[in-house]
Amino acid sequence: MGFTMSFSKFDFTEPTDYVSQVDRLRYFNASVLYDKVIEDNIKRLISELSDKDRAAFHDQGQKNDDEIRAFFRVVNHFDDAQEKEKSCLFKRLMAGKDPLPIAPPLSWSYPWYEVIEDDGPWPISISRLTETVDVLIRQGIDFNTAQRFTGIDIHQCLWTVLERRSATCCIVSFRKWVNFGYVWSLERHAVEAYTSRSHITAINNSRFIGKVKTIDDLRLVELGRVEKKLNCLMWARDGVEAQTFIDKQRAISILSELSANAQVRAGLELAFERKHAGLSVTPSRDEVLVLAERGVSKILKDGYFVREEDGMLMAYEWSLSAVSKGDLKSVFKPATEKVCG
Repeated sequence: MGFTMSFSKFDFTEPTDYVSQVDRLRYFNASVLYDKVIEDNIKRLISELSDKDRAAFHDQGQKNDDEIRAFFRVVNHFDDAQEKEKSCLFKRLMAGKDPLPIAPPLSWSYPWYEVIEDDGPWPISISRLTETVDVLIRQGIDFNTAQRFTGIDIHQCLWTVLERRSATCCIVSFRKWVNFGYVWSLERHAVEAYTSRSHITAINNSRFIGKVKTIDDLRLVELGRVEKKLNCLMWARDGVEAQTFIDKQRAISILSELSANAQVRAGLELAFERKHAGLSVTPSRDEVLVLAERGVSKILKDGYFVREEDGMLMAYEWSLSAVSKGDLKSVFKPATEKVCG
C-alpha cells in the first residue's frame, strides 16, 4: 500500500523532525508562485469580461472587480490548502518546475505538460478503424473570440487543424500555443500490434499465454478459446460425472460450487443448441479448426492485418508528435490550468 503525504498536515512555518528547512522553503516558494499564477489568471479573466458578463455578475451581487475576483477564488477553492495540493500546477511547482506561459492542453481532464515539454510521439486514443483525418475533423468555437475553427478532438480537447498533409496526416495546434510556434503532427501509421495500445493478450488459454505477436500466435489463441468453450460439452454427455464434479467443488467452497454449476449449465445449453442445429454433441476436429479460423478472421476485420514478410500481427495507431516549438523563456508569463472547452 502506498503512502501519500498531505502537506497541509504539517506546519511549514518552522523546521521540524518531519519538515526540513529545504522542504519548508520549497513549499513556501511554491505557494507564493502558485498564488501569483492564480491571481494573474483571474486578472486576465476579469480583463476579458464583456459588458454582458459584468452585468450578469452585478445582478448576482459582484459589483466591482474586487468582488468578482473574490467570487472566482471562492468558487474555484483557490484559498483551500487541500485543493491547492491536489492541483497539478502546485505539484509541478513543488517539483521545482516553472509554470507554463499559458494553460497546456488537457488529456482526459488533466493538464498535459508532457506534450508541451517533450517531443513525443504520444499514442492517441482514436479507434484503429478510423482511416482518415477527414473522419475526425469537426467544427469548433473559440470561446475567447467567438470564431469558428476546424478542429479534432484529442483526449477530450479540441485542437485546431492548421494543415492537412495527407489523408492520414495533419498539422495541429492548441489554442494560443500556435502563437509561440508550437505545432504538432497527428498521423496514422502501422505498428506491430503487440507494441500498440490495441495489443491482444491471452490469459487462461491452454494453447498460448501472453501478448500476441504473430498470426500463428493468434491462431493458437483462437484454437484455445474454442476448445475451452466446447469443453463444457463433456458435462452434457455424462450426467453422473457432472454431478460428481459439482459435489467435489461444493466441498471446496460455495463459490467453487457456483462456478461448477455454471459450467455444467453452459454445457447442457450448448448441447441443446447443437442438437437443434443438427450437430453432434461431440464436435469434430475439423469443426473446431473451422471455428478457430473464423475467430481469427473476425479479429483481422477489427482493424488488424498481417505483415506478409514475417507474419507479424499489425495494427493501425494514431500518434501525436512535435513538429516545432518556440522559446518559452522569451514570452514567459505564468497562467494556471484551465478547463478545456
